[in-house]
Amino acid sequence: MARSCSDMKPGAFFAAAFNLLVGGLTLGGAIYKVAINKNGRMGLLVIMFLLSLLLIHNGVLLIVGIVMVNREYVVLYLVLNCVNWLVGTFVVVKEMSGKMGILSYIGFSILLVVAWCAEVVVYLFYRKMSRREFAHVEIVVEEKAISSSSS
Repeated sequence: MARSCSDMKPGAFFAAAFNLLVGGLTLGGAIYKVAINKNGRMGLLVIMFLLSLLLIHNGVLLIVGIVMVNREYVVLYLVLNCVNWLVGTFVVVKEMSGKMGILSYIGFSILLVVAWCAEVVVYLFYRKMSRREFAHVEIVVEEKAISSSSS
């Protein structure tokens, strides 16, 4: 198993590390806003806190899914991350409406396109890995069947 998916693990771990990093930064931002800005807007802080926990959870989920070659974990990671980016988009657009210029909106849109492309890359990596793993298991089963029939 280690040989069949070794070329995929760095990309998956990079995606997981990115999720953990962004989750930590979002959590830090929420804590900073609570400490500095006590303006009573707790709804945004709760959303930031929950999004950060979901990002950290997604990073751990991807690591476990790739290491264990578990399809359900990887699919769950992709679904949760898509929901996370969607909620994050609505929160940022709602919070920044009127404060951001057109260039900021364009930059944020480009960032979201890159994030969605990263989701597709993770899915394609996983698909490649699962096919290799299936082929490896099939070869091992055939070798065992041949060796048992010849003895």
